[in-house]
Amino acid sequence: MVTRTTLPNARRIVVATGCALLLAMASTSPCRALDAIRTTKGNTINGVIEGMSPQQVTIKPASGEPQTIPLHEIDSIKFNAEPPQLNVARAAARGGRFDEALRSLDKVLADTNLAANPHVEQDARFWQAYAASRRALAGQGDLLAAGKQMRDFAQKYKDNYHLLEAHEVLGDLLTAIDRPDLAAQHYSMVEKLATSNEARMRARIGSAGSLLAQGKWSEALAAYDAVIALAVDATPSVARQKRIAELGKAVCLAGLDRADEGRQLAEQIIDQTNPDQTDVLARAYNALGACLRKADKPKDALLAFLHVDVLFAAESVPHAEALKNLSELWSEAGDPARAAEAQETLKSRYANSRWAR
Repeated sequence: MVTRTTLPNARRIVVATGCALLLAMASTSPCRALDAIRTTKGNTINGVIEGMSPQQVTIKPASGEPQTIPLHEIDSIKFNAEPPQLNVARAAARGGRFDEALRSLDKVLADTNLAANPHVEQDARFWQAYAASRRALAGQGDLLAAGKQMRDFAQKYKDNYHLLEAHEVLGDLLTAIDRPDLAAQHYSMVEKLATSNEARMRARIGSAGSLLAQGKWSEALAAYDAVIALAVDATPSVARQKRIAELGKAVCLAGLDRADEGRQLAEQIIDQTNPDQTDVLARAYNALGACLRKADKPKDALLAFLHVDVLFAAESVPHAEALKNLSELWSEAGDPARAAEAQETLKSRYANSRWAR
């Protein structure tokens, strides 16, 4: 039987034993927080990143052997001790909120201790260049300044896992400033670094798009057909790239005086695309409008481009293209007020886009 006088001693023994156990556990636990890789399969691997290249990242979990994750299986990475604003910036950049992303990144990069964690600094530099570039491509920023930022990142951090995407963005920027010759070099690099069929398709779509922008209809058509031939996987991302390539093909067909074939292809994609894929649908209605203009059906073309203006204005690059066509079509239809309105919206929202130049 335990008396009142012995109970405090028993408590002290239990507490002392518990403290000793906690200290022992703490001594065997890692003294730093962990990096985290979220994969495209939805699982998260926590550990310490031991190596990185443009094609893969190696992480040593808290227990077990190191794992090497290929680029196409990486959804996102959060680094040990990264500031909260960095994750806010990533989400904003991916969501198309580029001004918000840049504001958050200004705070991250103002930290004088940032250089102590190279992975965090490199990630912040990439997202800063990415947000500035996508903002410029949407006609809301300086294409040359953004291109310099992304070029500096690609040249300085050649082992970073964002390098493939950096080259892809550089290709898009060079296409936008009418330098398809240089753009082709970057798309070629993307294809070289690609670890998935979907990434190879994106690279070839970029190359085909630069040919399309030059009006090289036959060459662009062959390039888009080559992309479509790569669509052997049944994944949603591959299916999306296939549809984008088919829409490029539809515009090429119109340029080659095969507008009816192009129209049928664009209408087929509109019918088959889920409503939540607004970027694909915006491209599809633009492609349909291009085919209808070529077929000398201006009223039908006007309706196609109006779909983009009314329903998909959040898709900035297709929206700028639609506004350019609407300004011309309203003028042809004898409605100068609406033509001026479309032109003013184009210049105010997308002043630096190639459609406003």
